[in-house]
Formats: sequence, C-alpha cells, structure tokens
Amino acid sequence: MSTELAHVSRLFSLGGMSECGKSEAGRFFADRGVERLKIARFIEVIASSRGYDMSGDAFTDHLFEVDADGTLAEFVKLVGSHMRRLGLRYASLESMYRVPMATYLKAVLDNRMINIYIDAPFDVRVEREWAKLGKDASVKDVEGQVAEKDEMKTRIGVPQLRDFADIIIDNSGTLEEYHLRLGDIVMEYCGDVRS
Repeated sequence: MSTELAHVSRLFSLGGMSECGKSEAGRFFADRGVERLKIARFIEVIASSRGYDMSGDAFTDHLFEVDADGTLAEFVKLVGSHMRRLGLRYASLESMYRVPMATYLKAVLDNRMINIYIDAPFDVRVEREWAKLGKDASVKDVEGQVAEKDEMKTRIGVPQLRDFADIIIDNSGTLEEYHLRLGDIVMEYCGDVRS
C-alpha cells in the first residue's frame, strides 16, 4: 500500500468523451473546495523528466507502452506531493483517459478514490462544442471535430472507463440538472469541504 496519498481524504477522477462535461465538473468541484488537478500536467512533468519530445501527444502513449507501472507510480508520487505541499485533502483529476490509471488509483486509495464517468450523447456534445465556438463554425465541421476526438479517445480506451466507474453521470440534460447531481456527489463524499 502506497503512503504517497495517505493524507488524501477523497480523490475523484473525471472521465468521459469529448465535450461531456469534465471541465465543468472540475470547475464546479473547485468552487466547493475540491481542488481541480489536470492529469495532463503531471504526465507532462513525467515525460519531460524522461527527455520526451512533448510537441505532440505521442509521448503519452509511449509512457504507458514502455513503462506503465513506473509511470503510474511516479504519477501518484507527484499528485501526492503536490497535494501535501498545498495542504489539500480533496481534489479531482481531470481528464481520466486510461483504465490502468483509474484501476491503479482505486487499488491505492480504495474507497477514498471515486472514479466518475460522465456520459452524454454525441449530438448533445456536438451542440455544446458548437455553442462554445460561438457558432462561427458549421455544425458539420463541429461534428467532424468531435468525431475525430472521439476516435482518439476510443483508441486509448476511454469508453471502457465506464465499466470501472463508481459513479456514472448522465449529462444529457440542463446545466442546472448537472450541477444538482455534482452537488449531491460533493455533499455525499466530502460533506462541507470548506468547514
């Protein structure tokens, strides 16, 4: 059992396909005292320390193909030391893309790790991306962009995260409904974090 995260009361992972609401969940949690941590930032530190060219995304695949166990152990160490340095007991990890990372963190933290999978239909995700772009692009172009991102996420196994999730959130409704669900999760697993 790793002691790197012994001081952590609760860690959430936020996984799902493109434009499903991971960033919105991270911001919502942060506003309630659950610090928002980006997984990619920690992976970039690991890649840089190993001398990888980080001009593209290929280094991430390489880290997990060559030394998944070492990468995961180093990730836990970095997250733990970051949280300890800032005095954090609660945090969310955005964006969870890999089953081995989700299952590894669950093994390390047991019931202190809550893997969340955020689900939303393709057409809803396209509409959200289109709205974000200010509707300057055509819906067809946005569909192509979201489909391309989905293809990459499917290749690395993001849809399989659903099978390992502790909580699956249907984010096909309104923002208010989504926030109510997220608020329930914070209260159930963290109580009043700020008290």
